[in-house]
Amino acid sequence: MKKILLSTTALVAATAVSAGVAKAEMSMNGWMYQGFGAAISADKGAADDGGLHSYQNAQLNFVASTEMDSGMTMSMIYDFDADNDKGSMDEARFSLSDDWGTLQLGGDDTAADVMNVSSWGVAANPVNSGTWSAYVGATASGSVPVWASGFMATAGSLIGDAASIKYYSPDMSGFSFGVSYAPNTDGNTDDQGADTGFNNVFSAALKYSGEMDAVSITAGAGVDHAASPNVVGATTGGDDSVSKYNAGISLGMGGFGAGISYQGLDYKTSATAKVDNWTVATDLSYSVGQHSVSIAYVHGETNTGTNANDRDGDAYQLGYNMDLGSGVYWNAAVSKFKIEDNAAGNTTGTEADFTAFETGVGVSF
Repeated sequence: MKKILLSTTALVAATAVSAGVAKAEMSMNGWMYQGFGAAISADKGAADDGGLHSYQNAQLNFVASTEMDSGMTMSMIYDFDADNDKGSMDEARFSLSDDWGTLQLGGDDTAADVMNVSSWGVAANPVNSGTWSAYVGATASGSVPVWASGFMATAGSLIGDAASIKYYSPDMSGFSFGVSYAPNTDGNTDDQGADTGFNNVFSAALKYSGEMDAVSITAGAGVDHAASPNVVGATTGGDDSVSKYNAGISLGMGGFGAGISYQGLDYKTSATAKVDNWTVATDLSYSVGQHSVSIAYVHGETNTGTNANDRDGDAYQLGYNMDLGSGVYWNAAVSKFKIEDNAAGNTTGTEADFTAFETGVGVSF
């Protein structure tokens, strides 16, 4: 009888809760890209297996939203990623929005990453993205994938998809800001002594979007700071903290576009040794009708204070995009990389010089 009463009570409670919740509006959006590429030339140690390789990436987002009695809008977003035929849940979060802005809880990148203004051109896969490692083989020392997978650690998020709390302001005459905090990046864990990722990740960003005469302007800057027992490359004696910075500006006039952006990542490996990673990227683009072309350049460096672990490189990219309508596009790019890698485990002065191409079809909806 007790079990029946408990079950009945639970059923009544669930029914009451469901009756008090408005029906949510469901929507779906996403994108998919399928590319093919290969190395055109490989000099100074870069391996070229002469084959054609493929790269696939896709994301499907499910969104449920409803307007509450207070007038606020509550939304739940569920992201599903597929990378080279391997699909998995990426992020899940919900948000509350009103005239005062948006409060978000759940998995997502930091506020500085979300509001970042970058300069990558029109290529489907930027020259500093990890895609190019799928098309070019490694050197004997492995230095090429280090570059092609983003080269600098500045490209990634400090928290990945860890749960965090964020606030984004409303637009105020073109200006907006965002702040976020993540307790840790270890996911769901109740073992406070077993943290292996970043802790207390604070993030803040400021952004402006507007027009001046006939010129559109988008500019922004952001900073992340985190404590970590396992800073990348850190050893015992480090200060257990890492800071990441970004800044960028993008201009547009008619069919022309131009931009420049910066990313930096600093951390200590001992009480006196500091590692500075940074990249600067710039791009020029032109669009007419369904056609867009761009050129992009990236320079990056890792400075450790000891030449044996330093790394620097340059990358150039020519990109083309054709809008086929209904969210479908065809994309092509040629990228050239020049790298000098003195990282631990590599031959001092290791150099790589290679060129690769990629073409593919994508869709967004």
